[in-house]
Amino acid sequence: MRQRARVISDFPPTPEASRASNDGVVDFDALEIEVPLERVFGLTPVPETQNQWSVEVSESLVNPMGNLHGGVALCMAEIVGNRTLNSSNDPVLYTGSLQLTYSRPVPLGEKITLTAETLHRGRTMGVCRVAATLSNGKLATTALVVAYAR
Repeated sequence: MRQRARVISDFPPTPEASRASNDGVVDFDALEIEVPLERVFGLTPVPETQNQWSVEVSESLVNPMGNLHGGVALCMAEIVGNRTLNSSNDPVLYTGSLQLTYSRPVPLGEKITLTAETLHRGRTMGVCRVAATLSNGKLATTALVVAYAR
């Protein structure tokens, strides 16, 4: 079996973080790197809204068929749903379950808008629906994010 991976030339970012154990394995817990996933995916808030984010599907977000990767769509829906559910000063909620329905593929270069709608927000639980639409207004994915307080 052969393992394949992408090589990142400037990783790890600091000599201290690259401390390796005797077997040459990098101690990832020592890295302490915090990069918001919004930045990784290129999600940007839509101006003058609190519940909409947009992203242009780049090469790093597509599957081998040239469409938005399903796992990326799932992760983006979770990010937008969590940001919406936790936009108030109530106790922080953490994702407990996530359901995503794919309506149509999202091709490379397409700009999509993710719109979140809070269906319920209580002290210990929240439910949010996230719809991803194409630039022509057609629905691409629908997610249901359920989050709980710890």
